Amino acid sequence: MKNDHLVKVGLKDLIRLLQSGIPQNPSLIHAALAFWDPSFNYFRFNYGMMAPTVFDVTHLLGLLPYSPMFDITATSSIPFSFPDLNSGNSSYTKFLNAEMETAGDVSDREFFSYLLYTLCKHILCHGGKKVMSEMIPLALCFLKGEPFDFASYFLGHVYKVGSESQEKGLMHQSYGGPIWFFQLWLLAYFQEFSTSLPQ
Repeated sequence: MKNDHLVKVGLKDLIRLLQSGIPQNPSLIHAALAFWDPSFNYFRFNYGMMAPTVFDVTHLLGLLPYSPMFDITATSSIPFSFPDLNSGNSSYTKFLNAEMETAGDVSDREFFSYLLYTLCKHILCHGGKKVMSEMIPLALCFLKGEPFDFASYFLGHVYKVGSESQEKGLMHQSYGGPIWFFQLWLLAYFQEFSTSLPQ
């Protein structure tokens, strides 16, 4: 049943992709980001300007490209008891150990915790390496099964990676965001670079 829910909100293909693992090639990503223009959110390559688009996100990840835009400022109460996230319980390991049940059906709270954890660690990849309370409204929308334009929201985080790479320096290792998507996108358009991936 939870699998059907993930299909409905457009997360199933993305989660399956991330679970299978994406071989990392930091050199390829850093080389490409050297050409990123944060003023216009595109790469300035020799043969022209290129940038990931909503179509690319939809095609590569299967995220929904339609429905209402997500309002991060919207407030919504959690429909069950849930701990306040703080420095003592929000690290990925502590959060996962506290929220993961080992038997019985998956409860709404456990599924919500899974969505929140997955968004923070694997999809949006927050640089603080912890579960963020700011992502609770997003996880709640997915829990409720309310389709929204997650593709555009995700793309905004991708653009943020490009901007942070310019602000912090290309060899900085801790800027947050889905930097892994840049590699998928680059390999989709420049397949010759796939031979440089580690085996």
